[in-house]
Amino acid sequence: MAESRWEFRPGVAGTVAALIAAPLLAALGFWQLDRAAQKEDMHREFLALSKAEPVDLNRASPSRADAQALRFRRVRLRGQFLPATFLLDNQVHEGSAGYDVYTAFRLEGDETVVLVNRGWIPIGSDRAQAPMIATPAETLDLEGLARIPSAPPLALGNASPEQLAPGLMRVQRIEAPAIAAEHRWRLLPYEIRLDPQAPAGFLRDWPIPGSGRERHVGYALQWFAMAGVVVILFVYFNLRRKKAA
Repeated sequence: MAESRWEFRPGVAGTVAALIAAPLLAALGFWQLDRAAQKEDMHREFLALSKAEPVDLNRASPSRADAQALRFRRVRLRGQFLPATFLLDNQVHEGSAGYDVYTAFRLEGDETVVLVNRGWIPIGSDRAQAPMIATPAETLDLEGLARIPSAPPLALGNASPEQLAPGLMRVQRIEAPAIAAEHRWRLLPYEIRLDPQAPAGFLRDWPIPGSGRERHVGYALQWFAMAGVVVILFVYFNLRRKKAA
């Protein structure tokens, strides 16, 4: 049997670096696969619950104030918009900067309030100028999807609300408890994403809950490939040709 002309002689520093980098990159790949599985589960839950009969928020019931019970449920509500609109900053649609428009909506028959996400509007040419937002004053019947707000992102710079006009605030995050305390509202712990067909809305190109699984799978493959590259490079740079005797 012919003797190999190559030998594997890894150095200490390279070995330590490879033993750290390769498992870490592989772990990131598995984490992305787990995120993809979570998105898939969320999508199935959304498809099942969104087909159920809409929940009437004007009928007081224990589940009305239960955010988890109404997650992804279609709801109907009757009442009036209040003169309180919040522009959620840093919302991008097809590369253009804008706001998501949240307006407080008081349910008919009691003092309960819910925030309605009416859709997206562009900032316009002058950020310092308050956008013109028409809000109906009459009683409305609306439908939409109940959604638990995401965890507030890390705010950059000044996160304090900015009053652009009477009843119009620009905010960096939607914080329901703080809003409820400021206005002394009995505020429901979720938002309503207004149906595209419902009145009083703006651009409503809502992403489907649980979408984006393929993106996480793609990220996982990238992390696994990088882990493989680390292993290949580790072997390549530590193979030595044996010196002739």
